Order: sequence, then C-alpha cells, then structure tokens
Amino acid sequence: MIEGLSESAEDIHEMQEKYSGRIPGANLHYKDAVELVTEGASEVCLVVEQDVTACRSRNVVARIEGTDKKKMRS
Repeated sequence: MIEGLSESAEDIHEMQEKYSGRIPGANLHYKDAVELVTEGASEVCLVVEQDVTACRSRNVVARIEGTDKKKMRS
C-alpha cells in the first residue's frame, strides 16, 4: 500500500497503472438512480466487462426546443 492512501485510493492507483492512467467507468442517469433509491435500494453493485480500446470521443451539447422548463422569452 502506498503511504498516505486509503485502501480504496490504493485500488484506484493500481487501476491507473494497469490502464495507463485511463480508469474504466460507467454512467448511470440520474433518473435511474432516483428510481433505484425510490424503490428502496441503499447499495448498488455494478459489474462492467469491456474491452480496452483506443478511440476518440466527443461531448455533444444540444438544446431541443420546447424541452426547457424555464419560460422562454421571445
């Protein structure tokens, strides 16, 4: 264990080394998380199996007219 790091931080450090600084991850939409909690879940176990590949990704930000909850001014 690296001095000054908790066990979980040590796990993250090992993952960083294993995956060359790129830690695999997964997303959970907030609506799905709210549903889990509403139905009484206090813990979630997420198992992800995936191949490591090199690729480019982009974030896309879009506004779909009529979906904003704020009143739009003309």
